[in-house]
Amino acid sequence: MTTNSEVSVTFSSEMLDHLRVQAQRLHVPLKWLVASLVLDTTETAARRRKASERSALLHRSVAHAV
Repeated sequence: MTTNSEVSVTFSSEMLDHLRVQAQRLHVPLKWLVASLVLDTTETAARRRKASERSALLHRSVAHAV
């Protein structure tokens, strides 16, 4: 698997305003908050993909055994 060191995200103005407020409330830079959202999203997607791959493998194994 290859990874990129950069990602691009687009937020609505309302979402960006909300994130700015949250970053100020949490006393963290806005880019840290955005980075954590991106990381959480990509990790969740990777877990779902792995679970889907395991499920497909199990289905193929069961189908082959029958």
